[in-house]
Amino acid sequence: MELEENIIISKIQGYYTAYLMYVACELNIFDYLYNENISINDLSKKINIPRDKTYRLIRPLVANSFINEKDELLSLTKLGQRLSEYDQKSLKGFVLFNGRECMTCWSYMYEALIKNIYPFKLLSENDFFDAQVLDDNKFDNFNLMMRSSSKNMNLNPYLEQQHNKDDKLKIVDLGGGAGDIISKFLMYYHNSSGTIIDLEHVRKEAEHNIRQYELADRCIFVSGDFFTGLNIEGDIFILSRIIHDWEDEDAINILKNVKNNMDEHSRLLIIEKIIPEKIEKKNLYLYMNDLHIWSMCGGKERTKKEFIDICLESGLILNEIYKLANFEYILEFQKDYYEEGVL
Repeated sequence: MELEENIIISKIQGYYTAYLMYVACELNIFDYLYNENISINDLSKKINIPRDKTYRLIRPLVANSFINEKDELLSLTKLGQRLSEYDQKSLKGFVLFNGRECMTCWSYMYEALIKNIYPFKLLSENDFFDAQVLDDNKFDNFNLMMRSSSKNMNLNPYLEQQHNKDDKLKIVDLGGGAGDIISKFLMYYHNSSGTIIDLEHVRKEAEHNIRQYELADRCIFVSGDFFTGLNIEGDIFILSRIIHDWEDEDAINILKNVKNNMDEHSRLLIIEKIIPEKIEKKNLYLYMNDLHIWSMCGGKERTKKEFIDICLESGLILNEIYKLANFEYILEFQKDYYEEGVL
């Protein structure tokens, strides 16, 4: 097979591996094998799938380095461990969310482009976030994926450059979900207090999570919507992977609502991926993620300039950009008092 043909065929068949990983996670294969050596016969009984079909699933999982097979016993590789819910850095929720929701949206991308709407709108009468609220199963899928991502996010490259860890700050996490991000901030700023603002259906899990982190005396949950205006003071406001969910008009609306609660000392931290201006192969993941965000909720990944532009229009000016990992950054903004004619 010639090189070009091989590349094209391997790429178009990439969904083979995606669906294989998804099905294996749905069947809890990686959970059953976590810290265990199990025969294919025993595994087939646990997942209630005939042995011959189980074997056919296991072969490509071994070939893809998710599972080891030795003396007819199966065990997980380090890669496979990351797909078990028992692993501290588990990506099982991420895989399940993609399999249950995202891959279906991508299958409608052609029709959506022709109709000039984002693919999720062809699957639901509601927008993506309303659909999560209305369907407990959808919300659980989304929440599991977001919590996995938040838990694995390393904020140390930012926090280690801060010199006020002993200060008493008010930290506000807007759209903070279960509180995994604000908890990282509060464990660093050990004298500070925090507020998670999100929709009411998140309250129970957020408050449970706060107790798990032993932060109940310093962090509260407040029901609120960043689209309808806010009324809260804060030294640090956080928008973690919120802005990319929205087109510019909605993003600016959110940013203006945050700005209206800031004073001259407040800082807004936007945690997002940034797309470099130059198109390069090494940034392929970002371009694909941009299409993915659009397919699900009509949002977009942005370049540094695009972030600065929407923030300027919202009355915010850039202070600093801190690089994290996996193409993610913290962009720190402050209120533009010149824009308001104060200074």
